[in-house]
Amino acid sequence: MNYLMKINIKLLIEFNEYEDADIFYKSLIPDFKDFNIDVQEKIVKVELKGLMPSRARALLNSILRIVQLNEEMEKLLI
Repeated sequence: MNYLMKINIKLLIEFNEYEDADIFYKSLIPDFKDFNIDVQEKIVKVELKGLMPSRARALLNSILRIVQLNEEMEKLLI
């Protein structure tokens, strides 16, 4: 029998300030509008459901790259 795996990801990204979380949240919206993304206080919640493994990995890599870029930009601004 051929089984197709579907991947579900719940990701919580915590920031020091609400403003930083909100900026990050707004940066995700254009590219990830088809997914459940929310910001609450200092935490951005990303929920990806029903994805094929390769697509889940690609999306997670993209989100984590945006996190890394955000950290690098913060260092430049300090």
